[in-house]
Amino acid sequence: MASPPASPELHFQAAGAEKNSAIKRIMSEWKGMQRDPTSKYGYTATPSEDDIFEWHFMFHGPPDTDFAGGVYTGRINLPAEYPFKPPEIRILTPNGRFELNKKICLSISNYHPEHWQPSWDIRTIITALIAFMPTEGNGAIGSLDYPPQDRRKLAVTSHKFVHPMFDTAEFVSTVALPEGLPDIDVKAGTPSTPQSPKKSAATNQAPSSAQVPPAATPPEASPQEAAPVAQPSPAVAPAANVTATLPAQPAATAVSSGQGFGMLEAMAVLLAALLIALVLKKAFA
Repeated sequence: MASPPASPELHFQAAGAEKNSAIKRIMSEWKGMQRDPTSKYGYTATPSEDDIFEWHFMFHGPPDTDFAGGVYTGRINLPAEYPFKPPEIRILTPNGRFELNKKICLSISNYHPEHWQPSWDIRTIITALIAFMPTEGNGAIGSLDYPPQDRRKLAVTSHKFVHPMFDTAEFVSTVALPEGLPDIDVKAGTPSTPQSPKKSAATNQAPSSAQVPPAATPPEASPQEAAPVAQPSPAVAPAANVTATLPAQPAATAVSSGQGFGMLEAMAVLLAALLIALVLKKAFA
């Protein structure tokens, strides 16, 4: 297992640790871990070499579970406001319980700042994660529900996973197996304890909004329908023009029929003249 920097003061002196309460708190926790590097729950943790807010940890799988015999690694990203705000927690080793390198939704993670307590520390975070690991995922954010046989296979192959900050063989030989599951109450943020109110609200609003538009549409439609009524001139004008045009067509028809009547009369006059001419011709013949 790669050894962490020997002196926190020297390692983070450039970071101005003395001037930052969050860094002071983290350094204090780190010193405590260096005095007692292992835990009865079978894990070890160390900060990143270039970022004291990023911690990596390795732990034995909880005993008497599908993860027993496995060795897993994870990462904790502490916020600048630590310990007053909760961290992000991720698992890096394939395990069948958590998605890889994805933020896990727990009551101790940044998904649930309302549950976080400043008295909790990095040890509490890792211990709570180990206690929570054997529980069912039930669709919680960052959770998986692999079958038991698949989880047991992953527990065996977990020893082959390479983490640049840890030596798995050294960890197994130096860190004792956990004595049992941690006695700590940690809950999952189901798809959405923090978000479900928002989603449910959105879901509840969706139907209401879907129902409101129909209710709101008639009032909006009625003003639109009333607009033509309020503007009778455009609507009546075409009707007036139509009615004025309709008589005009019969008038034109009357004129054309009148012209036809005059032609017939002229033809009758011509025929009468021809008849008279024939009578006169016979009379004087």
